[in-house]
Amino acid sequence: METKKLKATYYDEKDILYLQILPPRPARVDETKYGLMVRYDWDKPDEVVGFECLDFSLLIPHLAEPGVVPKLDLRFDVEGTTLMNATLTEVLYWAYERYVLWRPTGAQPHPVPAIAVREKPEKESDRQDRPFDLFEE
Repeated sequence: METKKLKATYYDEKDILYLQILPPRPARVDETKYGLMVRYDWDKPDEVVGFECLDFSLLIPHLAEPGVVPKLDLRFDVEGTTLMNATLTEVLYWAYERYVLWRPTGAQPHPVPAIAVREKPEKESDRQDRPFDLFEE
């Protein structure tokens, strides 16, 4: 099996994954099930030069289904990572874990320590006896 260098790019705002076999070349596109697009060399239509997936998060549950991921005699080294000699399916699972599951977003709640949100009592009688005083100045 031949090993090719692969550049992975993920566009978070639109959930698009782009996998480009290096060096980049002009391509035509063919689509598999669930929106995985295979990019073929423009001049050599039997040669794969990359992959693209719109709505990448929706593809992952279907990776094991027949016809979703094309059978290739290729393995990939993903540029800038330690992922080496991986199948296309392994690259897709890796990309999902890296770009979708572990991405920081502003919408995720952040834990706030209780002491940071507790208000100081308005009157001395509202204070309760504790082994330590949280409101000591």
